[in-house]
Amino acid sequence: MDSTPPQPTSDGTVSQGPTAEVPASQGHAAGESASQGQSTGESASRGRLLLIEDDPESAFFCTYVLSKRGGFDVTHVADPTVALTLAVTRPWNLVIADLDLPIMSGLEFVAALRRMAPWLPVVLVTAFPHDVPVLAASEHARQPDVVLVKPVPAGLLLSTATRLAARAA
Repeated sequence: MDSTPPQPTSDGTVSQGPTAEVPASQGHAAGESASQGQSTGESASRGRLLLIEDDPESAFFCTYVLSKRGGFDVTHVADPTVALTLAVTRPWNLVIADLDLPIMSGLEFVAALRRMAPWLPVVLVTAFPHDVPVLAASEHARQPDVVLVKPVPAGLLLSTATRLAARAA
């Protein structure tokens, strides 16, 4: 990664280099899937997404937007240790995790996931805009592909997931 600071772009993201960008602001999230660890089971899926979110409203919002509007097969869990097991035992196109999780932080989760599945794209979601520069400057092994700030607009969540899941396919 080059030593110049991330630069804002015209679309509200912060450039991180050729493969990563961090949206500088934006967001909304709410909800939880009806049954944690369960997939939405879409048959004609656009991809498999693993969602790690301990806030029920945020999880519900993300699951609804990504499965109903986006056509993704979404599996939601609140426990990042369970998510790590799922991440390496099942095929995924994208992982979306909250930064503030129980047991381990989202950053610790990304570092562990990168050791086990470095090819898997990861989105971190945070409610704190001041986290974005810290995340952008984190070491490569702990860096997500994209950071979204709550409240995440449904369109931004969907377009980010679509772009990253297609890249992993």
